[in-house]
Amino acid sequence: MKHIILALAISLASLNAADTVVVVSATSVTVNGVPSGKPADTIRNRPELASAIQLALEKREAEQAAALAAVQAKLEAALATRAALIAKAKAKLAELPEASRAIVRSVITEAELPDLERKRAQLAAELAVKQKELDALK
Repeated sequence: MKHIILALAISLASLNAADTVVVVSATSVTVNGVPSGKPADTIRNRPELASAIQLALEKREAEQAAALAAVQAKLEAALATRAALIAKAKAKLAELPEASRAIVRSVITEAELPDLERKRAQLAAELAVKQKELDALK
């Protein structure tokens, strides 16, 4: 009898224990470490987990946003470093012998190319918008 009561207590405790829900990706959820399918499928199969899945989705979104912000900060720092190096190279250009100036100018031009291409793309997009406005006036 003692063993039956203990087994019932353990069963009740496991029913009341909160399930650990982790959203691994947009298409994968685990419940207590066991793959459970997509979030919507898991909610359909186990509606009692809807709230936990929502919280896990929000946690994953916050983690993804933090990771993106960190990567963006690193990119901005790298771009600022590159811009500083380009400015320094331009400032030192006049001090170089003529033969070296051509090489350094070439390197500077190559380093500035991504900025120039981005600026060209931006201007092309603005031009397309203005062209549409102009065409609409005809």
